[in-house]
Amino acid sequence: MVLQKSQFRGEAIFQRPKISHPKTSIGWNDNFNFRQINPRLHRIGDGKPYLVILDGTGAHCCENYEVFEISDTFKFIQTIKTTIGGQFKDLRGNGELELVMSDSEFEYWHCAGAFNPYPSIILRYQNQKYVPDLELMRKAAPSEQELQKEAGEFKAKFAGIQKDPFFDQWTAPYEMWTKMLDLIYSGNMASAWTLCDLSWPEKNPDKALFLKEFIKQLQTSEYYNAINQASFQGVAAHKN
Repeated sequence: MVLQKSQFRGEAIFQRPKISHPKTSIGWNDNFNFRQINPRLHRIGDGKPYLVILDGTGAHCCENYEVFEISDTFKFIQTIKTTIGGQFKDLRGNGELELVMSDSEFEYWHCAGAFNPYPSIILRYQNQKYVPDLELMRKAAPSEQELQKEAGEFKAKFAGIQKDPFFDQWTAPYEMWTKMLDLIYSGNMASAWTLCDLSWPEKNPDKALFLKEFIKQLQTSEYYNAINQASFQGVAAHKN
């Protein structure tokens, strides 16, 4: 494979028109950008050199990463699907690159695109695949006082939401479930359920329906099984 090197935003970019690979979809784009990880500076996780191809349409969706091994053979490893892309960073300072990105499973879920929630995901290369790095994703649980303060703000927003009788079986401020997702994806599922309980007005009867649909949507994420592990969430992990 002959690739032409050029410079783009300070990164080494390799371009070749109309590249064909059974695991890559080029679509209308005649040029494909290759972002090379320099094997002398970085390792993905096993010391071998890898090539990461960034593919995207540029129209709200999508930016996908195609990972190839380029040592003795040119071998496809994995497609990582994203909506708004991500960044490869050496978060541990050991020369291995983690991918910091967002889960877009709740995109346009009961809200306009401007308010889409994008909970953070950190992927680590392990056993020839990028998987959630739960250790790096874990954050300290918020205090009871912090939850009470946020719940008070969310509860006040319920009064200003108008229900569409043709489409809405329940109404809730998007800010509430955005925060719930941030808590769940940082190993604080118990705090997410507590926040919902504290935020939901007593006279609003739709909390059970909201939680049912919220959990159903959460389970569609390809990362759900990882973030729902009891070792990450503790006793709050949701039972399927």
